[in-house]
Amino acid sequence: MKKLAKLFLGFTIAAIGVLWILNVTGVIGFDIFFRGWWTLLIILPCTAHMITHPNWGSFSGIAIGAVLLLQAQGYIDWSMFWKLCLAVIFIMFGIVLVFSKDGGHWHGSNKYSRGECATVSREGKNILKISTAFGEQNRRLDAEEFEGADIDAAFGSLRLDLREAIFTDDVQVNVKASFAGVGIYVPKDVNVEVRSSSFFGGVDNRTKEHLCQQAGSHTIFINAECSFAGVEVR
Repeated sequence: MKKLAKLFLGFTIAAIGVLWILNVTGVIGFDIFFRGWWTLLIILPCTAHMITHPNWGSFSGIAIGAVLLLQAQGYIDWSMFWKLCLAVIFIMFGIVLVFSKDGGHWHGSNKYSRGECATVSREGKNILKISTAFGEQNRRLDAEEFEGADIDAAFGSLRLDLREAIFTDDVQVNVKASFAGVGIYVPKDVNVEVRSSSFFGGVDNRTKEHLCQQAGSHTIFINAECSFAGVEVR
């Protein structure tokens, strides 16, 4: 994914240079410094980052850049801009409530929780429940036994690092992601099996690049549901 982002930026910058030369030499009449050209300084880096690390921040940058470009081109005015922003906020908040398992959590401070991590008992196992909404959540297990996890990410990014975790049996990781990016880092001595159901998204199992099925090793079963989201296992 990083190589793809590098290629995207490289070809885009090279194409801009070629267009600039053609414009200067009079071959084409395209003005590279069109109204709102500066918005590309927001859109292009965010797009490259979205390719490697799909998350809410990158998506927001692309959306903001696109709206500013439309405004610079005269398609929308500032009064419409703020109305559109308000409408988008309502849409995103509604989607989070629909796709999150419990519709979010409200606490005594009356602030919406952007991320939670707790342990629950299920069938004799301690299962990690990790969630994030409109934010970022990172969880790393150092010399701790790992028996499974439920991951719920919406409009944010979530990272679960299991490289130093202790495995005593096969485990299951359930992932539900919508408009989010999830990264799962696993040890090299475990096997990984992925089952996914995706709508404009998917699971990128990078462990295939450096792992082979090892007899006697424990297996991590990853069940993922992705909607406009990406899950990376490496």
